[in-house]
Amino acid sequence: MYKIDNALLTGLFNLQKSIIKIPSVLSLDLSLDYDFPAYFAAAFAGNAVKLDKRPVSIKALDENIPSDWQEYAKEYVWFGRKEQINIFNDFSVSYDF
Repeated sequence: MYKIDNALLTGLFNLQKSIIKIPSVLSLDLSLDYDFPAYFAAAFAGNAVKLDKRPVSIKALDENIPSDWQEYAKEYVWFGRKEQINIFNDFSVSYDF
């Protein structure tokens, strides 16, 4: 099949799983071995860059996440789906050298 480094794939899956907001979880605090934020920012800007293997910490906070699934479904899934409020997309990135 594809020759993808297992650590890279695991890190990518962890990032994608972690950025989805769920009820009662107000923050994101994630450490990764690859600089996915810079890679995806460049890709969205139309630039092709190499994915760097360097430690990265990602943090985000949303104090308005509902505490129950019913309110979450109404506010984040139904009304917020077009604005992408169901994912953490405004996060801070720091590099662990």
